This record gives sequence, C-alpha cells and structure tokens, in this order.
Amino acid sequence: MAAAFPPPPSFYKLYGNLGIHAEKTDGEGDHAQFLPPEPPSPPEGEYQMFGQMFSTDTTLPALRDVPQLYNSETSDLKRELQTLNRQLLFYFIDLLHHLTKGPAGFQDKLKNVETALHNLQHLLNGLRPHQARAALEQTLTDQIQRKKEAIKLAKARSRLSSREG
Repeated sequence: MAAAFPPPPSFYKLYGNLGIHAEKTDGEGDHAQFLPPEPPSPPEGEYQMFGQMFSTDTTLPALRDVPQLYNSETSDLKRELQTLNRQLLFYFIDLLHHLTKGPAGFQDKLKNVETALHNLQHLLNGLRPHQARAALEQTLTDQIQRKKEAIKLAKARSRLSSREG
C-alpha cells in the first residue's frame, strides 16, 4: 500500500548547514554563498513513485485482445482516422438497425462498435506527442508575441515621458 505522505527524498539532507557544496566570497567580506546541489539525474527504465511502478518508455503499447483495423505502416494518419470514423459510424448505424428489428443477438454488433472505438482511441493516443508539441509551440509563440507588444508599449511610454520631461 502506498503511503499518503511518503518520506522526503534522501537528498534533502544536502540542504541547510550540512549541505554546503561550495562557498564563494565576494571579495568585500566573508559573505558565503551556499549553492544548492546538482539535481538528480532523471530515471531510466522503471522507477517507483508513491508505491506505484512507472516506466520512462514512451512508446505506444500495441492493441491487446482487439484486432487492428488500420494500417500502422501508413504515413497518412488523417486518412486512417477518417476511415476508422466512417467504420465506427457504419457499425453504430448497423447496431441501431439491428436493435430496431429485435434486441436479441446484438452482442456481435456491439463488439464491432467497441473494436472500432478501441482502434480509434489507440490511433489518437499515438498522436498525443504531436499534439503536445504543437500546443507548446503555440503557447511559446503567443508568449513571444505578448512580450513584443509589451516592449513596444514600454518604448512608446518612455518616448512620451522623455518628450514631456
């Protein structure tokens, strides 16, 4: 069982009076600067956190117990997503059509819908790193634009204040 509040990491002892890594004097006196220790290296492979095992492996696991409905070798993921979406729609309409005729024996139709959904979700999960990268790129671009606008505004205000003064 994982603890609600695990003990602090072992490197906490490196801080404070016991953790003086380097002392620098500024030449004007004996003012010492205490430098924090170097951060620990990132874990590789599997590691334990809060009683749970995690892996640093970022590859997408294969579909388990579900047949793959898309071609994983293709580079056109947009076309594969559209195909899966159409298949899902077809399977769902087929399920509804079957249910309107009689509710008995709908399990096969429902299994088709589940398979299409699992495949669609698996393909989308493979695109998550690309989505994260694009979102980060957009955020950084927005930040740069806001900072440029703030600089322009500050320069304009400084010109106005220098003209008045």
